[in-house]
Amino acid sequence: MVASALNVCQNRVAVALLTPPKCHRYAVLIPPSHIRATIMSLLRSFLIFNFLPAMPILLIYASPAQAPNLIDFLQKVNLPTSDLPTDLSGFTLAFDGEQIVGSAGMELLGNRGLLRSVAVAETHRNQQLGQRLFAVALDYARSHHVQEVFLITNTAARYFEKNGFQEIERSQVPKEISQTEQFSALCPSTAVVMKMELN
Repeated sequence: MVASALNVCQNRVAVALLTPPKCHRYAVLIPPSHIRATIMSLLRSFLIFNFLPAMPILLIYASPAQAPNLIDFLQKVNLPTSDLPTDLSGFTLAFDGEQIVGSAGMELLGNRGLLRSVAVAETHRNQQLGQRLFAVALDYARSHHVQEVFLITNTAARYFEKNGFQEIERSQVPKEISQTEQFSALCPSTAVVMKMELN
């Protein structure tokens, strides 16, 4: 298939470059060596964009050194950053090359967890990346014996409901969660509070 595609591409490029222009008065003669170089350049581009696999999105646990880049990413998607833990424990980052394109954090509060900073860059949405980050965050909570996970959201209540969370009243929120900066100061009173019980 690759060889066939290359032949078709090369033949079409050669025809396009070698066909005399209709207006000979302004024709520019291209030396054969330049034609060959142009064909090879186009062929390389054809292979790169059509046959070479895309670089995979990598999920890694965050380290303190990545804090500046994470803050920059979260600010671009309008999520709070002033209360991020200094060691970024419980945070997972998605990288496309050297660029952060997704994040999810799990703040541990005894046997309860606060899911926060779940975001995916607009350029990488609709690729199940949010689902992958969400799953890693829940696995992190389970590995630390968390029994209940809470979250506060302004815009993604339907998404989290589809993934097992249920909306609750603010009066039902335990003290550990209500005393966090996310709950008490950063998120508006109109934000939806949700809860999931882990198995």
